Amino acid sequence: MLEKIRSIILEFIEVDAEDIQPEADLRDLGLNSYDFMNVVARFEQEFSIVIPDRDIHLLETVNDVIEYLETAMAKR
Repeated sequence: MLEKIRSIILEFIEVDAEDIQPEADLRDLGLNSYDFMNVVARFEQEFSIVIPDRDIHLLETVNDVIEYLETAMAKR
């Protein structure tokens, strides 16, 4: 899961792949608001889920994303 999330994030920003660790804060990686929304849209597309607007604030770290996606995929 981490590798897939890493590759999606790297589509939108230039950062060392090794900086994208579970504890990394998405905003600290350099994602601006526009990039962040594009990353969320790619997560939805890649994992065939919908991330409601009300849940977006839950995605602060890479680990938050991993946990959210795993939970969302288990529910479908």
